[in-house]
Amino acid sequence: MAAPSRRAVQSQKKQLYKGSIRNLQESMRIICVEKLKDYILNEVRENRENEVVLRQENDKWIVYVTDERASKVTNSQGTYEDEEEALNNFIKRLRAGKILREL
Repeated sequence: MAAPSRRAVQSQKKQLYKGSIRNLQESMRIICVEKLKDYILNEVRENRENEVVLRQENDKWIVYVTDERASKVTNSQGTYEDEEEALNNFIKRLRAGKILREL
């Protein structure tokens, strides 16, 4: 089976990412297709350097970033009651990190 063309992949991205991200499964598809990295997605482990973190704690979603020492960056934490809003912020931060790494 032939690999999809670049145009087909770009078209698929546009269709997939219109509007907001609704669930963790959709977030994982975006992470894989866009080759996003350096994140913790709702898992229990120690923070690592320069990551975007998404956690669910006490019925709230928390998104923050870590610095080069794996410490939470001051004022980087967002707290959300809505999973969709937290996921959108999480993916937005991952995309920004990818842009900065590619400079």
